[in-house]
Amino acid sequence: MSSPEDSDISDTSSEGTATYNVVAAAVLLAWLKAAVDNAVPVVNPAVPFPKMSGRQWMELNLQNEQRCKENLRMSPDAFLHLHNILVEYGLKGTQQTGSIETLGLYVWTCAHNGAARRSRDRFERSLDTVSRKVTHVAEIVSRWADSILVPIDSTYAGVHAQFATYAPFFDGCIGALDGTHIKVSVNKEAKLDYINRKGDVTINVCAIVDMDMRFTFVGAGMAGSVHDMAVLRECWQQPSFPHPPVG
Repeated sequence: MSSPEDSDISDTSSEGTATYNVVAAAVLLAWLKAAVDNAVPVVNPAVPFPKMSGRQWMELNLQNEQRCKENLRMSPDAFLHLHNILVEYGLKGTQQTGSIETLGLYVWTCAHNGAARRSRDRFERSLDTVSRKVTHVAEIVSRWADSILVPIDSTYAGVHAQFATYAPFFDGCIGALDGTHIKVSVNKEAKLDYINRKGDVTINVCAIVDMDMRFTFVGAGMAGSVHDMAVLRECWQQPSFPHPPVG
């Protein structure tokens, strides 16, 4: 039989063990809670992260004026107005990519100077689709520009009111002409031809405005290395180039 002293020792030992287990459990629970709170979520690479489609992204932008201006550089009303105009000039969509998304892809690419791969990731479309849609809208915009970048009166029958008091010294003045270089990206084979005298890869653009600062002609597409006079000669041979009245 154990002595009373042995019994006291046994009880004290049992209480100490129980207390230690409780403390250890509390410490373990606290550690587990901290680990869960700071845990980095595990992503299964086999499951694609859900992304917003181009159609959904355009719908959100057209519902928020500030967001639309930040992403498309114009208000929703201005974008829809542009869309309606370009539809009259042949803008089309498909069952997969509607005309709204097609125009949005083009405008976003131009507004942010984006590469095709950035547009692919933004609109969740293939590189082939991005290329075809951008080319399609560019052709429509060019067709539209040819119809609006024209003189109000191609015959220039009258003298602008600003110069009426200076007659006859400015009777043949129809506007102001100047050139500018716009940076572009071209393939390696053509890059040398597009390097201008400042070392930038550009196109040399000729533009004419009338006395009210409205564009009446824009000649674009000439390589940056082409001399200004050569650009002018090329432009004035085009049917849409505004010529001064005879004499």
